Amino acid sequence: MGAVRERQDGKVEVGTMPDSRTGARLKVLDQLDFIHVECQQIPDAKLHQVRYYGHPRESEAHGATKGVRGEGG
Repeated sequence: MGAVRERQDGKVEVGTMPDSRTGARLKVLDQLDFIHVECQQIPDAKLHQVRYYGHPRESEAHGATKGVRGEGG
């Protein structure tokens, strides 16, 4: 989300990334709608995001077990 400001009529203007269909960069929301949108960004309690860094090896990606070092080939 970009810049947020309250208008004189009580609505909230929110600067956003350009809309893919219209190209609009500004959203005008009612105050309660703005609070609703912001609260959706808060995760549920005890819910954590899991991040996996890097790319797994081909054998690990398909569930194959690792071989013992020194065996094979």
